[in-house]
Amino acid sequence: MTSRRIFTNEFKIDTANLVLKQGYSIQEAAKAMNVGPTAVRRWAKQFEAEMSGICLLYTSDAAENR
Repeated sequence: MTSRRIFTNEFKIDTANLVLKQGYSIQEAAKAMNVGPTAVRRWAKQFEAEMSGICLLYTSDAAENR
């Protein structure tokens, strides 16, 4: 069983910026940063939303029911 890799916020922002500001495709950015395209797509979407003033928070059902 492999463990999940943990990425810093700075790494996620740098990766998202490849797509959003430097014109990389999702696939190109994923290959350049050695991460999966799903992660790049998610980070780019989150960063873009946060830059437009929307905060995307992913919480568990348990946290929402407090």
